[in-house]
Amino acid sequence: MLTAIENSSKPVIAAIHGTALGGGFEVTLACHYRCAVPSAKVGLPEVKLGLLPGAGGTQRVPRITGVQAALDMITSGNPISSVKANTMGLVDELLADEDVVGGAIQYAKGLVETGAPLKRIRDISIDPSSIDPNFFDNARKQLARRARGQIAQDRIVSCLEAAVKLPIDEGLEKRKRTIS
Repeated sequence: MLTAIENSSKPVIAAIHGTALGGGFEVTLACHYRCAVPSAKVGLPEVKLGLLPGAGGTQRVPRITGVQAALDMITSGNPISSVKANTMGLVDELLADEDVVGGAIQYAKGLVETGAPLKRIRDISIDPSSIDPNFFDNARKQLARRARGQIAQDRIVSCLEAAVKLPIDEGLEKRKRTIS
């Protein structure tokens, strides 16, 4: 379903209000654009249950935010405000007020009027040479001290490493194999 959203030839815009966590947030990441009301929160809390994000968050978030920010966000499991998400690039537009429907319609009209191209996260690649060669090993060591025997953090690092080294479809497949 998320690939169909991402591959749509028509613009798909997520309008976020309240709290979009886990799979709900991952659905918004497959959309071409995301707008949110100022009070909204987003996040990937699965790690707090010893799980990994299951619908592409480990592959899409680092392609937007960079690997360090994705590592911090996904391994903490803490939600972030829409304001912070906007500064990180996870939300494209902060709506002026809490009217999510009216604001989203106005935002969509503006995108259409300006002929904004469809933004597909799957088309973003991360230059492996931009990452310190020891980044993933160092992250595993730091998280091992904090995780106290839980394996989700280590597997998240493996998925983020795949996001750097592989095209998104291969990274998504690796993520599936990581939990099997």
